[in-house]
Amino acid sequence: LKFIRPVETGRIAALRPRSGRPRPLRQSPVIKDMIAAKQGHIVIMASVAGYRGLPRSAAYGPTKSALQNLSESLYFDLKPAGVKIQLVNPGFVETEATSVNDFKMPGLISAHKAAEEIKKGLSSDRFEIAFPRGFVWYMKMLSLLPYSVYLRLVAKLTGVDKP
Repeated sequence: LKFIRPVETGRIAALRPRSGRPRPLRQSPVIKDMIAAKQGHIVIMASVAGYRGLPRSAAYGPTKSALQNLSESLYFDLKPAGVKIQLVNPGFVETEATSVNDFKMPGLISAHKAAEEIKKGLSSDRFEIAFPRGFVWYMKMLSLLPYSVYLRLVAKLTGVDKP
C-alpha cells in the first residue's frame, strides 16, 4: 500500500478560497489528482460512537458521526471517478486515551488486534471496516430503535437514569 501523508479533519476547513466561500472538496489538490488518475484510496477513521448519541460523549460522538456522514458523501461523489472510500469504525481500543475512561468498555480490544482488523479491511472492497463484530452489531441494532425506546434503554444500560 502507498500512503499519502494523513490529513487531519481540521484541514477540511482550510480548503477555503480567499472569498471565504467553501470550495468543493473535489477541488483539493490531492483529490483532483486522484480523479485525474481515475484511482485513489481515502480512509477515514471514525468510531462506532458516531452511530447514535451516548452518555458522556457530547464532544467525541458527534465528530465521529460527522466523519461517517462525510465518508458517505465522498463515496457517492468519488466512487464514479475511481476513488475508493473506506470508513473505519472501531469500538473500544486499548490506548492511552481509553486508559483514563472510568466506565465499562464493552468489547475492548488491543491496539494490535485493531491494527490487524484495519489492515485486513483495507485490502477488501468493504466500505465500512467496523470491529469488534459483536459490539458493532449491538450498536447498529440500537441505532435502529426509535428515540422513545433508545433513550430509555441506553440510560438504563449505562446507569445515567440514576441520580
